[in-house]
Amino acid sequence: MKLAGSFSIPEDSEKVVDYMTNIESIIECIPNVSRYEILSKDEFNITFKVDLTKIMREIPIEYLTRLSVKMNFKFDRETNNKIYLYGKGRGAGVNIKIKIMFEVNPIDNGSEF
Repeated sequence: MKLAGSFSIPEDSEKVVDYMTNIESIIECIPNVSRYEILSKDEFNITFKVDLTKIMREIPIEYLTRLSVKMNFKFDRETNNKIYLYGKGRGAGVNIKIKIMFEVNPIDNGSEF
């Protein structure tokens, strides 16, 4: 699956990049975090729950509706304004890989994200 888009932020591009590469800021955006460990300024492990009760109403097995996912994330700073966040992990016996790329460019009155 690929999601793409852009929007403007009324902040300096350096400030936006600093926020988006701050591990504590990223963790605040992930729901149902039960545990995390910061390994370096560019790497962290996280465990969170995925609540599937709304999409799996017909499955009467309770433990299949709230799955625990463990992942490792690493930032890769290609340039000062183009950054990748790679995630690898496992949940419910399934391997999970995530690749997020974001680019922040200065524009008049802020940044384009």
